[in-house]
Amino acid sequence: MKRLVCEMCGSTDLLKQDGVFVCQSCGTKYSVEEAKKMMVEGTVEVTGTVSIDRSNEVENRLANAINEFRNGNNDVVFSICSDILNIDPNNYRAIIYKGLADGWRSSIDMPKLDVASAELQRAVGILRAITSSDDEYTEKSTEALIEMQKLGATYFDLCDKLNQEEQKKFDMLLNKASEATNNSKRVVKSDPYAAQRYVNEAKRYFNAANEIAGSKKKIYSTRCANAVQPLNALGTCVLTGIRNKEDVGEHFCSVMKEYMESYGLYFLHAMEIAPKLGDSRAYIAKTMKELEQIAKEKADQKRKERIEEYWKEHCEEKEALLSEKNSIDNELTVLSSELAQYKKELGDLDDLLRKAPPSAQAYEDQRSLVKSLESQRSKLGLFQGKEKKALNERISVEQAKMEELNKTQMAEKEEHKAKINGERAVVLDKISAHSQTLSKLESRKSEIDNELTKDR
Repeated sequence: MKRLVCEMCGSTDLLKQDGVFVCQSCGTKYSVEEAKKMMVEGTVEVTGTVSIDRSNEVENRLANAINEFRNGNNDVVFSICSDILNIDPNNYRAIIYKGLADGWRSSIDMPKLDVASAELQRAVGILRAITSSDDEYTEKSTEALIEMQKLGATYFDLCDKLNQEEQKKFDMLLNKASEATNNSKRVVKSDPYAAQRYVNEAKRYFNAANEIAGSKKKIYSTRCANAVQPLNALGTCVLTGIRNKEDVGEHFCSVMKEYMESYGLYFLHAMEIAPKLGDSRAYIAKTMKELEQIAKEKADQKRKERIEEYWKEHCEEKEALLSEKNSIDNELTVLSSELAQYKKELGDLDDLLRKAPPSAQAYEDQRSLVKSLESQRSKLGLFQGKEKKALNERISVEQAKMEELNKTQMAEKEEHKAKINGERAVVLDKISAHSQTLSKLESRKSEIDNELTKDR
């Protein structure tokens, strides 16, 4: 009897699993009948067209390629995906990972993000052709967007690192130029020739620093543009493939928004070199705003429908909650009115508290009289002793009356204050009690509203 040999890859390592024979090398599956035919001695004549299903082989190889991609083995990924595309030229995921593998083999001087983007755009085009639903199309497109975003982020990190290194060189040259200038000043009197050498040295450092300053910004902007343009192109490609914006889901909008934001800062630098990038960026922003609004409205509508459906099935519970809410509204109306009245009473009491007692005016009148008498006394001449004596006696009498009136008005003030404060305390207690009750009712009303409107 012949040994089983896989017709796809030539491997002899076949095991029976779940009623079929599976090649452990490439994953091709054979039924029992197919395995029997493979074991027949001699030549077997086959008539008609033979169709070989290699889908399992492709799936297994693609899974292997993605696993290698996660491990950073980009050369292996590129090779596996190329083999897959020889079998299935329109396998969009193989095209995605082949393009990504090539992109990850970029260098700062030879970036391949444009190559990766072109391949991903080709994959998105195939995906669009084989999917009828925009929801499925956009959801499957997120794989390309997420991976391209990671590639772009790594490239931008490298750009930033190199830019920082250039900045350090620039700072070092400026420091050396400054040091040479200071040395020149230090020896200018004692050694003019040495001073001139330091001046020349400072000029060389300044010139070198100026060269870096002149090129650094342009180089950085160019590098940014090398990544922004491919990122923009992929985003535009995915969005232009959408046929019905109503079918696009929230998850895609979230992924696309993060994709855009991931290179927003670098886009500004890239615009200095390639201003036309603003057109595609504007298109993406405009389209995303529309998609997000549509997705939000759809989500809100679905949420509303879920809530309505839930309460159709829980009518009694809903009626009980609405009845309780109505009762709370009535209580709130009454309590709010009473609280307003109590606050008015408190304001009236505060006005009374500030109001002086009747004796206060008598005291003020008496004090004015004493001041008037003292003023008259001060105007008397040196030889008006008799008149002064009479005024002194009068002042003494009136001052005694003033002191009595002061005692009376102070006592009345304390009594008045104690009385009003007592009344204020009663009103304040009522205000506090009503405020607490109102707060509890408002809290319960909010709970009911949340219960009636929460997602189901």
